Amino acid sequence: TTIAGVPGNAGECDGEASIAKFRYPGGIVCGSQGEIYVADTFNHKIRMIHPSLASTPSSSSSSKPSVAMVVTTIAGHTRRRNNDGPGTMANFSYPFGITIMKKSEGGGDSTLLVTQGTFLPAKHSAPAIRMIKKKNKRTTPITTSPFRGSSSSSSSS
Repeated sequence: TTIAGVPGNAGECDGEASIAKFRYPGGIVCGSQGEIYVADTFNHKIRMIHPSLASTPSSSSSSKPSVAMVVTTIAGHTRRRNNDGPGTMANFSYPFGITIMKKSEGGGDSTLLVTQGTFLPAKHSAPAIRMIKKKNKRTTPITTSPFRGSSSSSSSS
């Protein structure tokens, strides 16, 4: 079963889940209120799939609202960068992992943690762990890698 996206048709499109498009959704995590967060790797975005009430047109006098799944971008922009900021003002460089930190008191979701850039060649990536506060959707760094690439090869004489 496809939850969101168009199988075999990569791209970048928010909206109803049945028409939304992704480019390599690399990681997903479920929130406490039924929402799903996706690290949309090649679009350099963090997206959310969530229920939305929609009024269903009906010929009868009682029009019942229906629930439709909707995809929205909560952070990032299609340009690959490593800038912090609120919502779509922030930029990511190949985000691929995502998890949720729970509040210590009262449960509920508080913060998203996103890993980016470490599975690609060093010249294309900006390895980091970034944090998105769910309340204001502001992205900030937790840490960035002090190195670019691997220096594990050694020469022996």
